[in-house]
Amino acid sequence: MLFADPTSLGLPYFATIIGLLIGIAGLGVYILSVLQKKGHGEEDHLIKKGIYSRIRNPMYLGIILMHIGFPVGWNKLFTLASAVIWISQIFVWRYWGEKHLEKRFGKEYQKYKERTVF
Repeated sequence: MLFADPTSLGLPYFATIIGLLIGIAGLGVYILSVLQKKGHGEEDHLIKKGIYSRIRNPMYLGIILMHIGFPVGWNKLFTLASAVIWISQIFVWRYWGEKHLEKRFGKEYQKYKERTVF
């Protein structure tokens, strides 16, 4: 949708640079989280090392940053507006995923939640 979006936000140059940096940071967070999760699959333990030691859902965070940063970086209004739908959906997935992990890991997950963000 990004490249087919005919609308413009009309942002100044520095704002588009900041948007691109946010999008690239989101892509980096996403790739790092995928690489660190690789090989763990659905095992009987939480991944608590690397980026997962600070952020519970780094993949979701990376996707959110990309959904905000890249449309701002390319000055695309409709694409940025559609991000509201996608980001809302990510928060629903995050909510249900955390409920599942709370059931599965109990107190271990509660302690993990206390020392991490998002």
